[in-house]
Amino acid sequence: MLDPGELLDLAESIKTEGLRKDIVLDVDGVLLDGRSRLAICEVAGVEPCFTTYTGDDPRALTFSSDAVLTTLPSEPRRQVLSRVRRRTR
Repeated sequence: MLDPGELLDLAESIKTEGLRKDIVLDVDGVLLDGRSRLAICEVAGVEPCFTTYTGDDPRALTFSSDAVLTTLPSEPRRQVLSRVRRRTR
């Protein structure tokens, strides 16, 4: 999760520019991607935008999300994606 300073900075950005990427829920309303975006919308007082995941592998979606992958260096990122692909086949 973001530290309080980052949260406030991003909240201000969403207030002025809007939410650029929808928050993803499964068909039962379970949050799959966008935990930080949801928290930021709440802080900013902005109504979040949601989309429903209709694929067949929500775990792969979660692991391939920007939040997970952008924090990893390239080699560990490749290893994680390789494991996810093997498990979902």
